[in-house]
Amino acid sequence: ASEVTCYYVRNQSGLFYGELMPYLTTDADEITIDHTCYWAEWEKLLPLFHTLDVSSTSHMTILFDRDAQTDIGLLFEKLYDL
Repeated sequence: ASEVTCYYVRNQSGLFYGELMPYLTTDADEITIDHTCYWAEWEKLLPLFHTLDVSSTSHMTILFDRDAQTDIGLLFEKLYDL
């Protein structure tokens, strides 16, 4: 059986919401996801799990930060032989 290869892109800052937290949560929310390994369960399940750490201010902005876009683009070029 063939294994699924996973490429997981994560932000180096370790912040999930970052400075967007006040706009995406309420005072009643108890957010404890910052600086946690929320990808760890995927890593356990997928033997061919690869991570790419990119420079991003938060998980929520990972596709908008220019440096992260560059790193993700390079990964795509490698994966799709562009």
